[in-house]
Amino acid sequence: AACKGYNNNNNNLEAYAQRLYYEKKLNSTQMALLSKSIVGNNNCNFAAAAHLQAKGYSTGYQETTSTTGMTQIAGKGSYEMNGNTANTSRGNAGDATFIALYNSSPTGIILRTCSDCDASQQKIYVRFNPGYSPNGPSSTKPWFYWVKGNEFATAAEIGAYGVAWAMYSTYSDALNRTNAWSCPNYNYATFFPGDCDPIQGTKNNQFARFEGYYDGRQHAAWFIDALNPFVPLDQRTFGGSSNFTSVDTWPFDSPMRGGFDVMPNGTMYIRGAGWDIWSQTDYCHLAANLVSAVNATITMRIKSFVSFIPNYSWARVCLTFRRNATATSAGFEGCLTSGNDFLPQWRATENGWKDANVMMWDGTSKVKSGYVTIVKKGDAYSMYVSYDGINWKQQGNTQFLPGMLNGTYFAGIMIDSQSNNIAEAVIENYQFSSGSSRMACGIIPDV
Repeated sequence: AACKGYNNNNNNLEAYAQRLYYEKKLNSTQMALLSKSIVGNNNCNFAAAAHLQAKGYSTGYQETTSTTGMTQIAGKGSYEMNGNTANTSRGNAGDATFIALYNSSPTGIILRTCSDCDASQQKIYVRFNPGYSPNGPSSTKPWFYWVKGNEFATAAEIGAYGVAWAMYSTYSDALNRTNAWSCPNYNYATFFPGDCDPIQGTKNNQFARFEGYYDGRQHAAWFIDALNPFVPLDQRTFGGSSNFTSVDTWPFDSPMRGGFDVMPNGTMYIRGAGWDIWSQTDYCHLAANLVSAVNATITMRIKSFVSFIPNYSWARVCLTFRRNATATSAGFEGCLTSGNDFLPQWRATENGWKDANVMMWDGTSKVKSGYVTIVKKGDAYSMYVSYDGINWKQQGNTQFLPGMLNGTYFAGIMIDSQSNNIAEAVIENYQFSSGSSRMACGIIPDV
């Protein structure tokens, strides 16, 4: 009897509990408590990760001989980098984070761990050879973006294996550049680690994709031999406040979840994926504070904005005032796009259609940084931009949004990638202030 489950689903503990419930031997409260332990097929790893994080632990890896410790920069399955709630989410690192950590690393050693790979593939240490580096002259494609998304790439795009970089089985070998995997036929037509194996010479199906697609091995992570420079998650602030919202406006698959890290000096690395911040639905990540000022100003410096999908020119990082944190909220944004410069855009009403003052359409803009300010004076919203932080201009026209006059609303930053891959922006000097400010051009009077 103990093995007989509901609806003839036998030898299944969840089905057995369901049978007891329908036989009125368990009540709904007991079933709810039981569901915290019986999480269903294929959900054990996610539940275990959430339980560890709720207790203040996380799955990871530390190299005992490293002088700095390993900092995780991507993960999936039991290594997922997202916390148990949206506000504890970091998201997989982008290339800006990777390069900053790589440049601070005393060794430049990068590690992929994979608990469900074959034994010889569970730890792969990567190190670039002297005179070479990720994203250096020897490569034309961002190296970390390549291994994280595990896309096809040529030797010219990522650097030739054995010339620019090599793989090792131990930290000591990588540190001393000894016993590198031979890989004379590294397969650039497949994913990292290129069907290479230190024992058999060739072994396939040992890849793990972290973005765009999530196939391959399911429990894997990337680490770098560098001191973690970021503020601990539970000590982060946004806009000077520990009371913030950091949420995907649309329910993505968990590995796509965005988030942000903060340096001690306040610089933010904000990440997000999503199809667009446009039409009637905003697919993006939002980091913001709930505020209630009739007149207000928000400003930031975009130090860099990187979204790697070729020919996708409408990925955005935006300052925003918006009524709520849902995908269909009314609001006003001042955005830098991945290929069409700066533009103001707005949705006047909940569930309405976006509109914008578009300055260019052809996707040829090379602008990846700059300064953005939005001034709110009552229901009048204006965007100002500067390429150097000194000379400012109003971008587009002032827009009047009667539904955004007063009450509470969110002030913050939105980011999307036009894809499943994470885009990342480095943000400096984000500030919110009550009262509308006159910009250099003097269009809106001070209050």
